[in-house]
Amino acid sequence: MDKTLRIGFVGSGWMARAHAHAIRTIGELGCLPFVLKCDAIAGLRYESTIRVASRLGFERPMRHWEEVVFDPAVDIVAILGPTSNHFEMVLAALEAGKAVLCEKPLAPSLRECEQLAQRANRSGCLSALGYNYRFVPAITLGVELYRSGRLGEVRSFRGIYNQGWAISKEARKGWRFDDVLGGSAVGDYSHVIDLAHLFVPGFEVLSSGLLSYNAESGSTARIKSQTASEDAFVCLGMGPGSSVSLEASRIATGYKNFLFLEVTGSLGSIRWNLEDLNRLYFYDALTDKGFGGFVDILVTEPHHPYMENWWAPGHIIGWEHTFVHEWIEFIGHFAGSKVTTNPTMISSFDDGVLVAKTSEDIQKLAI
Repeated sequence: MDKTLRIGFVGSGWMARAHAHAIRTIGELGCLPFVLKCDAIAGLRYESTIRVASRLGFERPMRHWEEVVFDPAVDIVAILGPTSNHFEMVLAALEAGKAVLCEKPLAPSLRECEQLAQRANRSGCLSALGYNYRFVPAITLGVELYRSGRLGEVRSFRGIYNQGWAISKEARKGWRFDDVLGGSAVGDYSHVIDLAHLFVPGFEVLSSGLLSYNAESGSTARIKSQTASEDAFVCLGMGPGSSVSLEASRIATGYKNFLFLEVTGSLGSIRWNLEDLNRLYFYDALTDKGFGGFVDILVTEPHHPYMENWWAPGHIIGWEHTFVHEWIEFIGHFAGSKVTTNPTMISSFDDGVLVAKTSEDIQKLAI
């Protein structure tokens, strides 16, 4: 009989829905030799947690997050709430001997991220950070091309992450707009920072700029330090022989979830856009015969990363599937199974420290 792994959630918002959907889907796929059980969940208000538990298939709604973390029946804890709460919750889960998957960013400050990474490494508990865009099959394929040498030496990375949801006054509520609670565009859009480090490991920030937005007047202003929760940032960085250019905004008019990256190398280049996430554009300088263009790869073939779990070629997948792939890799590591196909794509707490260092530099070096 397959082993049952009981999973507890701390957080009952929309990220809980995405992760619960992934766990249920893995059960349907039958790709892991385990039964995954959505067991316990705790949110901000117990009454709403009861409703969420019923809707998402959790057996036990809890009044307090500590009940989830310290429950001996729970094998894995997913920390899915506001960033300001991560440090205390993750630390408690590690001390309880749980495997931990924490949503990004890891903690509000670089120092706290470093402490959590050190604690996780000492504990021996499996820990991972929720940078789910690593698990878009096209992104994983792009990383494989880079690591196998098909791109040659990386010369530049350019990343843009634009959304426009934070323009309206009504939208500007909650912890994402409270600097004390860890709300910031740098934290929200740290996905693009994480992806940059995949292709230019350990790049350093040279200069940056931050913008804040006033919904009352509709005006933006440059801020030179983190005196307020910034709404947009730009960053220029350098790696050994390569440049890094990053841009992100939650006040980009007309944009919904536009995450774009472009990597140029000495032997090849790639580009990708989240709003067309099944496609990867690849230029191979070694095989180009004068056509002078990028190849459009529809990443839906069974031999493409993760696609053996899904449909026939040409049948595309979506945003929610990235969480499925993330959990497949995470659970595979947790149980010591051999079902993981891209184990190096898991984002560790050490990776979270790297992102936190870059995020802090972006805020400190703003001009």
